[in-house]
Amino acid sequence: MKISQKVRDNFAFYERVYQRLDVRVFPTTIIAGADGCSALEAFATKEATGRHCRTREPGLLRQVLRAKAGINLRIKIWAEGIAVWTLFMWELREDKKFEWFPEWVWVAVQRQAEKIRYGS
Repeated sequence: MKISQKVRDNFAFYERVYQRLDVRVFPTTIIAGADGCSALEAFATKEATGRHCRTREPGLLRQVLRAKAGINLRIKIWAEGIAVWTLFMWELREDKKFEWFPEWVWVAVQRQAEKIRYGS
């Protein structure tokens, strides 16, 4: 299976998120099997098609999917705070806890805040 660099980067980011942040969001069903694909391949399949595939690394896939759900939740919460002027983007960007987040996270927060503030 050919996996794009973007998917590889996102997988690595979510892996790092799980290790550094407290993530308490639970993902969808994971199908384990010794003859399955790697966690990266299972993640790429889920991202590309929305389908689950059997994986030989269910623990790692669970961590990555939890981290992804946690980031999506943070984006939503931060965007709501920014939209109603109780939180500012510069506060988040200057927080050392989040300085290693990739640019796409900040773009997503800004876009979501604008949608909330000005309507879709």
